[in-house]
Amino acid sequence: MAGRVTEHPSTGRKAHRLAVASAAAGATLWGLSGVAAQDLFRGGVSPVWLTAMRLVVTGVCLVGFVRRLPPRHSWPRLLATAVGLAAAQFFFFAAVAASDVATASFVQFLAVPILALYEKVVDRSALTWTRMATVALAVTGVALLAFGHGASANFSLPGIALGILCAVSIASYTVSSVPLIHEHGVLVTNGWGSLLGSVPLLTLSAPWQVSFDGGGWEFTWLLAFVIVVGTLGGTSLYFGSLRSITPTEAQTATTAEAIAAAIGAALFLNLVLDARQYAGGALIMVSVLLLCLADPPRVPSGVAPAEDHPR
Repeated sequence: MAGRVTEHPSTGRKAHRLAVASAAAGATLWGLSGVAAQDLFRGGVSPVWLTAMRLVVTGVCLVGFVRRLPPRHSWPRLLATAVGLAAAQFFFFAAVAASDVATASFVQFLAVPILALYEKVVDRSALTWTRMATVALAVTGVALLAFGHGASANFSLPGIALGILCAVSIASYTVSSVPLIHEHGVLVTNGWGSLLGSVPLLTLSAPWQVSFDGGGWEFTWLLAFVIVVGTLGGTSLYFGSLRSITPTEAQTATTAEAIAAAIGAALFLNLVLDARQYAGGALIMVSVLLLCLADPPRVPSGVAPAEDHPR
């Protein structure tokens, strides 16, 4: 028909691959910021304080940038996203403090099968062979990494329990944030979710209630790396990927966080990897590659296609 423009299939595949790469890049920043966070915990900083500061700075920066208040009908879902976002970050940091950054990064990826189960049962999404293969490879890779010699050295029951709670929280805010992202955009969702999520934590630990055994410059750059790189950068990249891929695909791509955490822990925390851990990392990278070669993006059920919104 004259005048009608159709999207070439390769355009959809390119957008899909870019979204997977965005989720993986965000996860890499999370993994590296987890290494910086463990240094802060070793110096006496509490997980509650670091989570509160991470959320409030992110929220203030993004809300001040977009300067837009979501409509009233969005607030119940936005509050649910804020609770999940705050819980995921707190439980992750608590798991790092209870064990180590490698263990916390590995265990949190139980969110992958949780999301797959959600999409199958609640969204009635088809559990394709490709999706099952990528999830299986990711879970197998995480298991090999987690139970390698280096990561198991500080493998503690509290760390595992907190990592599982982190995984449940990740699955929760991933699902609840998708309609908000498609309706209001990444910055509004991330900004207001972070700002609202910081409120209860700030009542438990005020910004001035912090102590660190190291030097002032060391504290400053570690904190800046965790907040600016790990949160502003990493979370925005992850939320942005949800425009074009499903929550399970996004979460499977973020297994790159385990690779970044393992390498960062080996370089900066003297956590040496063994052959099984390297094999696990290879399986994770294969799972991300399979996602990049999968079908073009699918919009989750009940979610309208993404649109651009004015600031």
